[in-house]
Amino acid sequence: MSAPSVNERFARLEGAVAHLEHLCDQLNAVVTEQDRELGRLRKRLEQLSEDLESGEQERLRQHQEKPPHWGP
Repeated sequence: MSAPSVNERFARLEGAVAHLEHLCDQLNAVVTEQDRELGRLRKRLEQLSEDLESGEQERLRQHQEKPPHWGP
C-alpha cells in the first residue's frame, strides 16, 4: 500500500478545514444566542429584584404606621 499522494492529502485537509469551519459557525451561533438570552435574563432578574424590593419597602411602611386606635 502506497502513501497517499499530495493531492489526496490536500483534499482530506480541505475537507477537514471545511468541517471545522462549519462547526465553528454553528458554535458561534449558539454562543451568540446564549449571550442574547443571558442579557434578557439579566434584565428580567433586575426587574424582579426591583419589584421585590419595592414590595418589601411598602410592606415595611405599612407595618410602621400606628394603628388607628392609637390616635393622632
